[in-house]
Amino acid sequence: MTTRNSKQTSSKRTLLPSEKALLRKISNKIRAELAIREDLTVELLAADSEIAISTLRAILDASSPKLGLGLITLERIAKALKYKGAADFLKNL
Repeated sequence: MTTRNSKQTSSKRTLLPSEKALLRKISNKIRAELAIREDLTVELLAADSEIAISTLRAILDASSPKLGLGLITLERIAKALKYKGAADFLKNL
C-alpha cells in the first residue's frame, strides 16, 4: 500500500545531469521542428500527438522532473512530426 507521503517524495526526485541534458535536447529538437513547420502550433502538435497541451508544455519546458512522462509521450510526438518513431526522431539530436 502506498501512502500519501511516499507519492509526494517520489514525484520530487531530482533529475541527474544526464537526464536534464536529454530533456533539453528533446525540447530543443521539438522547438526546432515547430519553427520549421510554420503551420504547426504547440496546440496542434498536442492534438496530433493525442497528449495534453500541459504535458507537451512540460516537455518543452525541459525542467519537469517527470522524465518518464516525456519519454513515454515522445513516440506520439515523433509520429505527429512525421518521423517513423521516437528512435528516428532521436537519431539527429
